[in-house]
Amino acid sequence: ACTDPPGKAGLTALMADLLDEGAAGRNALQLSEAWQALGADFSITTTTDAIIFDLDALADKVTDSLALFADVALRPDLSSVEFQRRKDQRIATALTAEADPASTRSVALRRVVFGQGYGALPADGLRSTLKGLEVKDVVDQYRAAVVPQGVTAPKPVITTRRGATREETILPRG
Repeated sequence: ACTDPPGKAGLTALMADLLDEGAAGRNALQLSEAWQALGADFSITTTTDAIIFDLDALADKVTDSLALFADVALRPDLSSVEFQRRKDQRIATALTAEADPASTRSVALRRVVFGQGYGALPADGLRSTLKGLEVKDVVDQYRAAVVPQGVTAPKPVITTRRGATREETILPRG
């Protein structure tokens, strides 16, 4: 991601992985059960340019769904145990990608086109960049990229669908 510090490609993706692995005193299983009880789907995705928080919630459960969303986004545990497990998974995925000709071609093409600059490395990182990451890096990245004082986007974008009226839609203020 463009917010990854030099030599730490994949940090934002790893940080995003950890957000829903525990938050506000709930572990990953408890969070999953809470989402299911609300009938909501929640996911976090990273790209070169963005961290995307996606929430699909039932209209009559939107308040409770947004409260759980806030717990995950604003009060993640970022535990060292989950960090190591998710880091190991990311490294295994990167190792698999190294054996895939299409993935290695994509990494090589990015380096040719972008050099050492923006977009040069995949948002998911490389085995070599992921290995050196520490839980402190994730905490620092969370503070820089997610907590309100670190948000770099002009305004959050909230969209609705499936027949929500304007009165039922929560829109950014300002």
